[in-house]
Amino acid sequence: MYSAPAPHTETVKHTKRDAAIGAAAGAIIGATTSRDKIKGGVIGGAAGAILGGIIGNNVDKKKKTVP
Repeated sequence: MYSAPAPHTETVKHTKRDAAIGAAAGAIIGATTSRDKIKGGVIGGAAGAILGGIIGNNVDKKKKTVP
């Protein structure tokens, strides 16, 4: 007699999505608060992407049961 395999849990991470959100937010904040708008936007975007990627990889996780 054959039985179906037991369901297992899969972790879903949102690294790319959160990095993109962080980059956009960082660029906007950096550009509006800096005297040099371009430099502030680039630095803010890079910092936001790094922090957003870290948060998306380590904090924003979902457990999903797969049959």
